[in-house]
Amino acid sequence: MRPSIPSGRAPERCPGGGVGRDGSESVSGGLSGIRSDFAHFCSVHRAAGWRARLRVLLVSRAFWGLALYRLGRRVYALPRGPITLPLRFIYGFLFEIVPRATKTSFSVRSQIDSEVWVAPHGEVFVSHGARIGRGSMLHGGNTVGVGGRASNRGHPRLGERVTMCPGA
Repeated sequence: MRPSIPSGRAPERCPGGGVGRDGSESVSGGLSGIRSDFAHFCSVHRAAGWRARLRVLLVSRAFWGLALYRLGRRVYALPRGPITLPLRFIYGFLFEIVPRATKTSFSVRSQIDSEVWVAPHGEVFVSHGARIGRGSMLHGGNTVGVGGRASNRGHPRLGERVTMCPGA
């Protein structure tokens, strides 16, 4: 039996992807999310052959930032225990290295839907609580979330197919 959700309360989301306890779909995490992102990056860059796809894989820093985000979502969706502790340690280690190399930082507590494209140039930061809708495009120099004065901070929600230009 599924638990009922009180009216006025947002449905619960499953952080690793799939379907939450209330039947709502959530952000894909893990290998399926990484594959989906790679296919989307290849379509955006019109990479049809295996050489073009390999080039996208090796050159696109933003893809690796999103891949780390999807991996983190999957790792933190697993129940805490002695088996998941090494996975969390590996993710924590990678989280210290990958954002520096890719110039991107995506919090695992944010929600980044599928088909999101991040420009290969400039820095992109997405803080916890932020949501980026399906099909959105983030160009370099974007900070989604924490920034500005303390009274103006919040958790922005970008809808589907939103384009954020440099400096937004």
